[in-house]
Amino acid sequence: MKFKKIIFSMIGVFSIVSISAQNQKKTVDQKCTSKKIIEMGYPLEKNQSKNIYNAPASIDVCGSWDVFVSGSFILWQAKENCLQLGKFTPTIASDQVSTVNMDFDFAPGFKVGLGFNTGFDGWNTYLEYVRLQSTSKEDYNSLPEGVAHINSPWIPIPLTNIQGKWKIEYNMADFELSRPYYNGTKLTINPLFGFRGGAIDQKFEVSTNGALGRSTSNFKNDSWLIGGRAGIYSNYLLGYGVKIVSKVATSLNYQRFKTSILFINANDPSLITKILEDKIGLFSPNLDLNIGFGWGTYFDHNNWHFNLLALYDAVFWWNQNEIENLRSTNNLSDGEPSSLFLHGLTVTIKFDF
Repeated sequence: MKFKKIIFSMIGVFSIVSISAQNQKKTVDQKCTSKKIIEMGYPLEKNQSKNIYNAPASIDVCGSWDVFVSGSFILWQAKENCLQLGKFTPTIASDQVSTVNMDFDFAPGFKVGLGFNTGFDGWNTYLEYVRLQSTSKEDYNSLPEGVAHINSPWIPIPLTNIQGKWKIEYNMADFELSRPYYNGTKLTINPLFGFRGGAIDQKFEVSTNGALGRSTSNFKNDSWLIGGRAGIYSNYLLGYGVKIVSKVATSLNYQRFKTSILFINANDPSLITKILEDKIGLFSPNLDLNIGFGWGTYFDHNNWHFNLLALYDAVFWWNQNEIENLRSTNNLSDGEPSSLFLHGLTVTIKFDF
């Protein structure tokens, strides 16, 4: 519910800025009858570059509403520290102890965006929503050769088998104000600032099969967040519509966590040994990076513009595993809140009209 309020608030801000900016724009007739000096967002000739450094570089289609929409397919892997299932205890004490790790899988998701080219000196507004839902599993149903048992911090007795399941739901919305401009004839720079809001919900289950049945300990780590965001996009224009694109952005967010831990007695699955719950608010920084290639073109006498991007995205969040923090607070571990990392392929299609 809180995430929905954040989304509706950001949509409201986007609408107000877009409507007020529309009142400042030239009419469609004026724009279409004006002589176009350059194709905005594409390389300049030497005779075009005089006196226009830092000139706006937004895509500028003729006879338009100056609206752009985007859709992205993402294939990302989500990983988080301190989710190891346990450690293998060797039969020979002098042998090396190895860790029982989770295997984090790639999962599909999507992005959708809506933007508007304003009449204020080339400034743009943009609203984007990202969703990723990923589930990773790891099963150790028998002990490897040379292993006596498994020691797990989640089910604190010697085990002969263990299973782990981690699920994350990542929902994020960004509102941006930006102004693309030429920095020379082939490089465009696009500084941005705005707001970020969203929710990151996690669920971690650790199970074992014993003589009295299956025992499962459950851990939940849900949060919502809101904060300020700033960054910079860049496009190096290679010609023929091809470009190298990159982005660096960061945000500082207030994040509210609700964490719960339910330990099951592995000797008797009908018994709950401990329930821990906590609510905490803290400031969590975030870093977004991407790099890749793009291709775009005007068509239909510059009435439309099409853009295709293939990017490697990396998203880093500090202080996300509050399960580990809650365990540490109750003297169940000596760890601290650890980081969440998402990365993978993003393919984007964008239309300006």
